[in-house]
Amino acid sequence: MKKLIKIVSALVALVVVLIAALTVYVKINFPAEKIKQIVAPIISEATGRDVEIKDASVSVFPSIGFSLDGIAISNTSRTVEVKNDTLLSSYFTKFNLEPAYT
Repeated sequence: MKKLIKIVSALVALVVVLIAALTVYVKINFPAEKIKQIVAPIISEATGRDVEIKDASVSVFPSIGFSLDGIAISNTSRTVEVKNDTLLSSYFTKFNLEPAYT
């Protein structure tokens, strides 16, 4: 029974370490400026207007995604509040993303 507890404890510790490592990796490779550089042209192309993003952040747990705050779209008189996490997995495949440090 003690052996089973040690194995389960080791597996739980491994999962925690992997989540921490993934968090560090994503935070290093996808800083706010890089996310803004990726997302702003997509929104601009979709709307046909200039887009300004004040802040962006990445989350890893409980799901991989990002948030955008302070989105300003030019040539519009209304303010739109967008609060939605979008999965990054589609951007991994759609764009050739390079690490922030080279």
